[in-house]
Amino acid sequence: MNDPKKIFWLASYPKSGNTLMRAILSSLFFSLKGEYSNKLLDWIESFETCARLKFIEKESPQDIKKISDLNVLSKYWQEMQSEKRFNIKESFCFIKTHSALANILGNEFTNKKFTRGLIYIVRDPRDVVLSWSNHRNKSIDDTIEFMLNINSTIAYNDIHFLKDKNLKPLQYISSWNTHFNSWKNLKVPKMIIRFEDLIEKKEAVLKKIISFFSAQYEISIDNVDIKIENILRTTDFNFMKNLEEKFGFKEALNHTKFFNIGKKNQWKDRLTLQQAKKIEKNFKKEMEYFNYL
Repeated sequence: MNDPKKIFWLASYPKSGNTLMRAILSSLFFSLKGEYSNKLLDWIESFETCARLKFIEKESPQDIKKISDLNVLSKYWQEMQSEKRFNIKESFCFIKTHSALANILGNEFTNKKFTRGLIYIVRDPRDVVLSWSNHRNKSIDDTIEFMLNINSTIAYNDIHFLKDKNLKPLQYISSWNTHFNSWKNLKVPKMIIRFEDLIEKKEAVLKKIISFFSAQYEISIDNVDIKIENILRTTDFNFMKNLEEKFGFKEALNHTKFFNIGKKNQWKDRLTLQQAKKIEKNFKKEMEYFNYL
């Protein structure tokens, strides 16, 4: 029997730097010289796509009608990662997710049986709330409540893959701190990387990533010095923002640009004292862990 461990997760709460990490990794592993382009992101798919639910539509017509209920969808989380369903020929595959590593009615989102490794990207929640409220087109206060709510969910985007367009499969996001703690406890080779370090210490973080894959998986990188140089240049925030201006970005929503500001400590100018204190009070333990407090 083949080893089902294929998935290397790139997990994060929304608007925490997952796209930047995908840009770095796709340039590192799937380009000749490390030069980023938006097309490279196609190498790193999202787990939460309705295309992965097509087998339920064919084989469990009663369940597909209830797939908007997480109690039903969660029954299929691990089957979606199985050798039979995953449809990945390579032995190693990067997959993006914003889902928490939840357990619903005994159904775990994933476990070490399916997981080769993990990079978890985290960002100061006071800055997350600004980017996330802009992306959702909701108020900051509404978005703070979303981030505090352990039952928070977001919808899958590509509903056109399913016959019934009224269905609404959901990603279980949970609260900001629950999300982090759920992935932190997964016992697989992993790196936990702060978004702020990706911005300010990118070269050092990139070299740590290269060392991690070498030590854990014996993966070596050709043209490594050239790739590092080009990755640093072409995954610069302004470079990626300019690409979006010229060519668009498919993950952006109609009302907003995807690459908005991407800096740290924006919250100091844009959150009220009351808003900042609410976040700090509720996420104190985790924020201290990451030196945000």
